[in-house]
Order: sequence, then structure tokens, then C-alpha cells
Amino acid sequence: MLNEVEYLGPITRFGVMLADGTALQLMGLMPPAASGAVAVAFDPQRVVVLGPPA
Repeated sequence: MLNEVEYLGPITRFGVMLADGTALQLMGLMPPAASGAVAVAFDPQRVVVLGPPA
């Protein structure tokens, strides 16, 4: 499910909630659909994993 969307010039940052409840923060060059189901594909070699906020 698509969560918040933030437009940062040519980059769009958006949140996605997976079916198991996992929250992901994604960035892309094209904005996602306004709402509803979202298909996500990624290259595991380019994933950046961040820890929880301090």
C-alpha cells in the first residue's frame, strides 16, 4: 500500500507498506500511482539499508 509521497524536484520519495506490515521508504524518478496497490521491483546490489532513527 502506498503511504506518504514527497516530491523533491526530479526525485520522488514515497513510503510503501508491504503485505506483512514492513514499511519501506523508496525514491524514484517517476512518481507512483496516487493510491492503492504498488508493484515494487529492485536491484539487491543497489539497496541501501538504514538503521532506526537515533
